[in-house]
Amino acid sequence: MFPILSFAEELSLKNALDIAMEKSPAIVSAREGVTAADGKLGQAFGAMLPNLSLSGQAGSSHIKPYEMFGAFSINSSDETAAVSDYSITLTQPLFNGALMPGLQLAEASYDIAKETYKKAKYDLVYNVVNTYYGVLKASKMNELSKDTLDMSRSHLKQVRAMLDAGTATRADVLRVEVQVANNEVGQMKADNGLVLAKDAFNNILGRDLETDVSLSEKEIAAEIVTLKPNKECLSMAFDNKPEWKIFRMNKQINAKMKDIAWSGYLPSFAIVGSSTGRRTDYPEQDQYDEDIYTDSILATGQWTLFDGLAREGRMKEAAANLKALEANEESIRNGIVLEVKDACLNLESSVKMIKTARKAVDLAKENYRISRERYKTGAGSNLEMIDAQTAYSEASTNLYQAQFDYQVAKAKVNQAVGTDVYPFAAKEAK
Repeated sequence: MFPILSFAEELSLKNALDIAMEKSPAIVSAREGVTAADGKLGQAFGAMLPNLSLSGQAGSSHIKPYEMFGAFSINSSDETAAVSDYSITLTQPLFNGALMPGLQLAEASYDIAKETYKKAKYDLVYNVVNTYYGVLKASKMNELSKDTLDMSRSHLKQVRAMLDAGTATRADVLRVEVQVANNEVGQMKADNGLVLAKDAFNNILGRDLETDVSLSEKEIAAEIVTLKPNKECLSMAFDNKPEWKIFRMNKQINAKMKDIAWSGYLPSFAIVGSSTGRRTDYPEQDQYDEDIYTDSILATGQWTLFDGLAREGRMKEAAANLKALEANEESIRNGIVLEVKDACLNLESSVKMIKTARKAVDLAKENYRISRERYKTGAGSNLEMIDAQTAYSEASTNLYQAQFDYQVAKAKVNQAVGTDVYPFAAKEAK
């Protein structure tokens, strides 16, 4: 079980993933699907094993016994008899053309259920990562928006003081007032964005939407991983991606359905052994009591010679379904290639963006410092100061966005490939 966290405790990405793996309805549903498929597999295997059945009954029966007198019979008494009987039957299939394909079909269905569960796991990891870093990004944007608003308000005070001193114009003040108003609108949007991001995160984790969210900010500044070549990722995708493995298993299933349909032309054989007994007891007429016991072992066979063309219809259906799957194979393969390439390119792009954005933030920060000093001394203009603030805000925004895109892109590569190319610290779902 995942640890119980207090509202004030920071939630790491690992903790978030662990909670989601325990509580997600999609994971629970997929896990139960595996259990159900395992039950189907047991049924298919059991059909090949001996079948032992026992039945019996006991009660009363009003029977009129009779005596034989030559060719005639007359009733000698009229009473209720106690009757009891039992039957034990053992049936062992010897040959049935549908049994082995049916077992293979159940095995393939079980494997599909496991791959479906695996897909649900990677989909959930991607959604958790997306919403987790979505909260961190929204929080950073909110902080940046507040800082930007504070800077513009501070600048407005400075410009108004300079207007009173006669060193600034009314146009300068109006320009900064417009900037402050725009930043106030941006602050309101940032506040709303943070609330919605937290709601989305709680929803993915299966928690109440009002649950307090406190995340570890160190997660967003994680070290840059060494990127895998695209060809290596593609190779791993065709070995691991659940959707591709499910497609191939569905081909196997449709091939087995054809075998099952064809088996309808074959006879089936079994050995049936049985033991039955019946006792009839007349309380007042012992001479009419009767015990009958029968033991038998038989070889049985059945061959359907004609079933109204139902077998032919099943053969036609199975063959058509198999051809339909084969016709889509190239399209599905190309779709996987495009998905993996897109995920890898996005990750590569986000890594480059982080490096560029970090430089831009350093440069914009220094530019803002210089512009502020120049404006204080009267060497710089009001427009220069506004531009420096805007550039610094944009550079910081771009950096946070690139860091967010990088973390989500790693999860997207894992989802596209179907294995932990870039692992996140989450325990395996049970």
